[in-house]
Amino acid sequence: MLPIIAGLVAIYSVLLIVYGSIYANNAIVLENFVEAATYEPCNVTYVEEVDCSSSWRGTSTTKQYYLYEAYSETCGNQTLDFNEEFVTCKKGTSHRKDEGAANCYIVDCDEFVFGSTENYIKTWRDKGIIMLVFGLLPCELPVLVGILYLIAGFCALCKHCYQKVRDWCQRKCPCKKKTEGNSTTPKDPQNTTCESNEEEAGLAFAYTEELAEIMRMGFSTDMGEIKRLLNEHNGDQQHVVQELVATQASVDQTS
Repeated sequence: MLPIIAGLVAIYSVLLIVYGSIYANNAIVLENFVEAATYEPCNVTYVEEVDCSSSWRGTSTTKQYYLYEAYSETCGNQTLDFNEEFVTCKKGTSHRKDEGAANCYIVDCDEFVFGSTENYIKTWRDKGIIMLVFGLLPCELPVLVGILYLIAGFCALCKHCYQKVRDWCQRKCPCKKKTEGNSTTPKDPQNTTCESNEEEAGLAFAYTEELAEIMRMGFSTDMGEIKRLLNEHNGDQQHVVQELVATQASVDQTS
């Protein structure tokens, strides 16, 4: 089934590219013709109907286009032929121009198109671009998927870097700071960061080992105070010892 689908998509893409190229080329040719022509009144003297019917699966569709001859005052008696590159093959007669006065784009007193034909430039160009884009879409999809993967990878990398920086800041920037006396003030009014950091700090070191090392230094401070200091300083023995020494010195002076 997959090869069949791939084959149909390939055929569809080729058809779109072919017809899109035709429309785009016609728009370019018509634009060049109009730029090289002079816009002036003309007089259509002859109209010829040409059959361009088509059939599909046994069903025939009657279509026709029209060729014209005209004269202009500038070109005198020179017969002007309608440029057959810009004919429109359609059903019905709505696209037929009547004999008589009209406005024309004339090139070298040889060929002409009607003034309204200029409107096809934008129509054909837009159709051509749309068909080419959709025709080339199967070729563009792998590139688009690759770009999306690159964007997703970049976003994942940015998220990872952000988490690393946030974790580093939480370790290096404690949520509490010293104020006057021995009081501490949380930086955030809700104290949520302090509480979470204290919980993380409790998990960052082992109380038993740290307490044993400090108690062997001969301090008489109770276990609860040592545990509080360890939490406050995130297990930093040096800061805890400094606090204990300062507290012991204050007690000795008082006594």
